[in-house]
Amino acid sequence: MRTLEDEIESLIAVDLAVLKPHQRRAFAGLDQYRRPVEVRGVPEVAATIAASFGAFAIFDIETVLRYPAITPFVTQTLYSMPIELRRAACDQDRLKAERARNEMVSGEMKN
Repeated sequence: MRTLEDEIESLIAVDLAVLKPHQRRAFAGLDQYRRPVEVRGVPEVAATIAASFGAFAIFDIETVLRYPAITPFVTQTLYSMPIELRRAACDQDRLKAERARNEMVSGEMKN
């Protein structure tokens, strides 16, 4: 039986997997030739991931937070991830990227 954590992990992994190529490169801090550059696009990626939580009720004590309210938290979490892990999660190598996405998600779930 799938748990809530399994559902959330799947949603985040899918969001990262289906990023448009330019968003993927920006989030991973790479240019079109896969050279390291300044990281861009994290707020946009965070908003996409936060929107995945639209189906879930997220509570802050007695207040229900909708996904716009959790976007800053998701942004902060993405910025705190090591850049090497972000690059691996957005890499062309499917197995390597899948492992990195799962590692990112499991690390996020523990925090």
